[in-house]
Amino acid sequence: MQNIEEIYQNYAGIVYKYIFCLTGNEDISEEIVQETFLVAVKDINKFKR
Repeated sequence: MQNIEEIYQNYAGIVYKYIFCLTGNEDISEEIVQETFLVAVKDINKFKR
C-alpha cells in the first residue's frame, strides 16, 4: 500500500481541480481538499478492498 504522503501527492491536484470547478474559490478549495484527505486518513480502516 502507498503511504499517505504519496497518495496525497498523486491525487490532491485532481481533487483540487474538481473542487475548484465547484467553488470557484482557491482558499475554500484548498481547505476542502485538506479536510477530505484528513477524513480519508482518519477512516482508512473502514475501507474495504
